Amino acid sequence: MKLNYLKDSSKDITDKKRRRKIHSMFMWSVFFILIATYLLMIATLFILVKLDVLHVEMLSLSSWLLMLIFLVASFVIGSLLTIIVSKFLLSTVNTVAEGMSALAKGNFDVRIDLGKNEEAKQLAQGFNNLAQELKGISVLRSNFVNEFAHEFKTPIVSIKGFAEVLKQDDLTEKQRKEYLDIIIEEADRLTALSSNSLNLSKIENQRILTDITKFNVSEQIRNSVLLLEKKWQDKNLELVISLDECTVFANEEMLKQVFINLIDNAIKFSENNGQINIELNQNEKQTTFSIANGGQGIKEQDINKVFEKFYRDKGVNAGGHGIGLAIVKKIVELHDGKVKVESQNGLTKFTVILPKK
Repeated sequence: MKLNYLKDSSKDITDKKRRRKIHSMFMWSVFFILIATYLLMIATLFILVKLDVLHVEMLSLSSWLLMLIFLVASFVIGSLLTIIVSKFLLSTVNTVAEGMSALAKGNFDVRIDLGKNEEAKQLAQGFNNLAQELKGISVLRSNFVNEFAHEFKTPIVSIKGFAEVLKQDDLTEKQRKEYLDIIIEEADRLTALSSNSLNLSKIENQRILTDITKFNVSEQIRNSVLLLEKKWQDKNLELVISLDECTVFANEEMLKQVFINLIDNAIKFSENNGQINIELNQNEKQTTFSIANGGQGIKEQDINKVFEKFYRDKGVNAGGHGIGLAIVKKIVELHDGKVKVESQNGLTKFTVILPKK
């Protein structure tokens, strides 16, 4: 059995003592069970003699001597077997304990090997999967902090810079209005970022879906399209909409965020004079919403990143903070649904599948 991870330079004496204590407890437990078994055997023999079930005459001196030799031999052999067995059995416990201790200290590179036994292999695989997931979460958290700090720093620096420029006396009225508009725009950007971040944090911490009602989801999608009318008209986009009349049991306010974010995202990444296709259909098992738009598309290596917090395609200047799709994914998962993305030949398609229950 092996435990593969980067060890600390200083030995953890506490963990070592704890493992020795477990090993000792196991040995003494088996030892006392062994002694208790033999004492019970002798007590049973004594009771049988007292009850005249077994007569003393039947037990010769040689019989007692053989029993004593058997007792001592069994004690010695049992003790040796206890030590050997406990070493192998507790090595598994110690290996897992060492691994858990390493995880608790933040060392997510820890991996364990418990041998070829099927049950032990499953236990080791489960532990290693846990360590891998924790490592991924740790990296994601680190990236989140860095990206969040960067997203906040950029508009703050911009606001500070233009505020300092406004202190100059030789600016024209037109310049002052232009710089003030930039400051207001950056302040709005900060407000939106704060609001979206708080919204995402709230949704991420939500485990139970509440306020579930039955409503017409096709009507909700039409309202979302109208809400974003100015944006798609400014880019002269053609919207091809095909909606079945569908009702769903869901959190209406949350699902509205899903449709608005996806439609807004399609508008952002569509080229001027392009086309957006929106479809909604329903069968006995599920409701499926899809939205497709033309544009530069998503690179194959970035497909799995689009739902990460603060992820944005660095090669596309479409604005946003990279939070909308993370919110979409979490809301859909709260509804026991799935969201997926496909991008080929400049066509990007998002599909949301919700169970009809």
